[in-house]
Amino acid sequence: MLPGLVILFITGLDDVLARAGRGIRRYRLAVALMVFVLPMEFQAVVRTFALEPSGRFPQLVAALRRHRTPGEPVYVFARTLPAWIFYSTDWARPDTARLHYLMRAAGAGGFAFENAPSRGRVRAAEVDAARLAPEAPHELLGLPSGMEWREVQEHIGMAPDSG
Repeated sequence: MLPGLVILFITGLDDVLARAGRGIRRYRLAVALMVFVLPMEFQAVVRTFALEPSGRFPQLVAALRRHRTPGEPVYVFARTLPAWIFYSTDWARPDTARLHYLMRAAGAGGFAFENAPSRGRVRAAEVDAARLAPEAPHELLGLPSGMEWREVQEHIGMAPDSG
């Protein structure tokens, strides 16, 4: 529906500017850009420079390493799993079994894929899959909310999956 609304808006704006004086008609494209495109570009630039939670991950992982007791599990929210994998891995001596497990869980189709579409209700099998695993015995992975995100549309669902 959005592309149709954009076309209607631009057509209406063009019609209004065409009826305006001769001086304004020359600048129709510039006016359309200022009214429609610049606000969208501004929003994109602001999002680009906004500090996401992953921007704080080096400090978070360092604090967890200092304060966690040996064997204490950590809950990892599905949306933050990619950053967690990167910053919590000892790249000098990576645990490849852990990495493969976490990447499968975080990848498209994995039980902890951050941008999974709504499934309506969380199934018992998903909860079982998210339990502590031998490959990552101290990392409890969160399930996706089901509120899938798309650029321009933002969240598809307005409420998380139940269960």
